[in-house]
Amino acid sequence: MTALSLGDNDARIVYVAAAYHLGRPGAEAAAQAGLAPVFDALAAQFGRAQTALELSPYQLGRLDEALLGLTNELKQYDLAGRRTAVPGLAEAIARCFPELAPGAPDEGASALDLVADVVALRRRLGAALAASTPPPPSEPDPAPPKRPEGRSWWRRMSRS
Repeated sequence: MTALSLGDNDARIVYVAAAYHLGRPGAEAAAQAGLAPVFDALAAQFGRAQTALELSPYQLGRLDEALLGLTNELKQYDLAGRRTAVPGLAEAIARCFPELAPGAPDEGASALDLVADVVALRRRLGAALAASTPPPPSEPDPAPPKRPEGRSWWRRMSRS
């Protein structure tokens, strides 16, 4: 388990990323092993200056994927006039970033401004992800293919 201590802005980003991940069709085959518990834990600690989370290596990998997908979805969200096809994402954005809510007045606030924060958080979490992921097992070098006994193939072909 990896312990994370997130500031308020980072916790809100993780909350929105978890909502994005959970809203995608087929994202959670085993909901209790994925980001559903993270989403619930963040909802319980919402608004605190510091948020503490314990993530398994599996959850950390799902969070990395969710942050990457959220980056693309926020770009689409801004270009589509603050609309999204991911269920629950607009509500999570409205809860965490009210200035980016679908009905909020457009006073210079853009979802594209949030993308930089998402990418920065993903880079910071990259070290924790690398530390929690075991290195792939090293495979021995494969043995070279054996040559058939006797004549070489081109001699066999020319004599036939």
